[in-house]
Amino acid sequence: MDGPAPQPVGKPVCFDVDELPKLEDEEFERDTSASNSEEAIIVAMLPDVLWLSDHIATMLPTRPEIIRAAPVWAVLRGFARPLRQQEGDFFELSRVTTRVQAFWSHSWHGSTCMKIATVFLLNNATAAAVVSTASAFSAFFLVGLGVLPQPSTQHCAWCISSGVLTYVLTMLFWHPPRLVFVDRLCISQSDPVLKAEGLFSLGAILKNSDRMLVLWDRSWTQRLWCVFELAAFLHSRAEGEKPHVTIRPTSLGFIMCALWLAIALGGLCFTLGLLMEVSFVPFALLIATGACGAIFFYIVHLVREFCRDVNVMSGQLANFRFAEANSDCCSRDHKEPGSGKPMICDRAVMQRCIGKWFGSIGAFEQRVHGEVRDLLFDQLSHHVFSYGRLVEASPVLFWVYLDRAAVELWVGWQFGHSLHSYGVFNILYGLTYWLALCPIFFRILFHLAWMLQAERSCRLADLFINLVLLLAGILPFSVLIFSQFFIFRPFGPILYSLISFIVAALTWHCLPTVPRREGPAGQSTGLRPNTRASPPQGSEVTRAHTTSL
Repeated sequence: MDGPAPQPVGKPVCFDVDELPKLEDEEFERDTSASNSEEAIIVAMLPDVLWLSDHIATMLPTRPEIIRAAPVWAVLRGFARPLRQQEGDFFELSRVTTRVQAFWSHSWHGSTCMKIATVFLLNNATAAAVVSTASAFSAFFLVGLGVLPQPSTQHCAWCISSGVLTYVLTMLFWHPPRLVFVDRLCISQSDPVLKAEGLFSLGAILKNSDRMLVLWDRSWTQRLWCVFELAAFLHSRAEGEKPHVTIRPTSLGFIMCALWLAIALGGLCFTLGLLMEVSFVPFALLIATGACGAIFFYIVHLVREFCRDVNVMSGQLANFRFAEANSDCCSRDHKEPGSGKPMICDRAVMQRCIGKWFGSIGAFEQRVHGEVRDLLFDQLSHHVFSYGRLVEASPVLFWVYLDRAAVELWVGWQFGHSLHSYGVFNILYGLTYWLALCPIFFRILFHLAWMLQAERSCRLADLFINLVLLLAGILPFSVLIFSQFFIFRPFGPILYSLISFIVAALTWHCLPTVPRREGPAGQSTGLRPNTRASPPQGSEVTRAHTTSL
């Protein structure tokens, strides 16, 4: 929750505090890198720092009503206006709750467009895939019953048209009811007292959250508040309880939306080509190939960039130092913008909280080097581009064949042809393309992208690598596609689908996104779950005692 513009935080009058705790020298470690003016400001504020940190460390709210959450649809309304608009207060969109279903941790220093695309994808993509496929099936039956007209006896466009339209509408306007904590909605930005209470109760909010969603970008691991939120959430779990942390890169939304757009564009051009006169078919296919190729080329670029970012993140966390993490208040020299009034140092508050929770700054850094780093690397390298995400992004492949099956269904019911003329085999082909062939292509693509993630100094060489990766992913996909023309009915399509699904299962089982020999930052660790980085000699980590966290 690395806020856009920290404000001075003091003791609200509603707390009615008469006495502040006395300062003990050993309770506060000064940042040795701070300038004399910064140190003077921090020292002058030590009583407030101690009072604030003592309260936050208890993980208790100032009052029960301060724990608030907002429904996901409120975050997404107006194309996620609370996430892209710095001005205004959206506090009224949240409501009091006893439990928060998900705490969203994000940095305000990354790409807003990518973050918004990912939020829509994570919350609406499943509903969009289900609703749009149901809509395509409805069109399939309506065409088969003769309710909807078809322009030819070979193909129609009702299924793909209704599917694309419903997918877009559901993705944009679906209203998920889940209650989530988002700083811009659940902490008042206009009322100083409410804002202070929200910040004081951050520990309580994290403790009362069922799970955490980290919207990760390269700036996330550099922001002190973000790393602090994750560590506090892990600390708030009961002993033996498995923390439910989901980490998703903000680039995921762009990649999956680009994938859906490429397949939808290709499917629509292919369908229109079949409905046109024969002379227009090559032209339509050429347009579809060019447009899809350009989008897929961009997807390869994004995937390679994501792989590089994961390794950068791993290196950042392996060398994480509390004193070096970025904090807005320190970058502003602890002065309020405009008025120049002193601001309380977030770093000082968090330092004391961490000391109470983990025993020492060194123990906290050790946990970041180990558990936090392993958690982020494992999720970002193995669980981001899941089979389910690819299925959600590629139902258009199924709709194309559903249109062909709809015409066959109508012809079969009209003229009483044999069973395979009722569209059964085209439905089987569509399911095979959607659930087997497309995942095979992207599994191979992601695996190769990880192996060839390094950016070349020559721009042309880097573009050539993207092209090689794209062609390498297309090759096995094309082999499986053309093999269907050598398999004949009545049992050929069943055999083709069976072989394709077996190959898909073997590909996903035997070809991980990250080669198993590689660990964080490309080290040959075999992906052991608790790989530790050796801290620099003389750092606080080497002086810290090992504690059970």
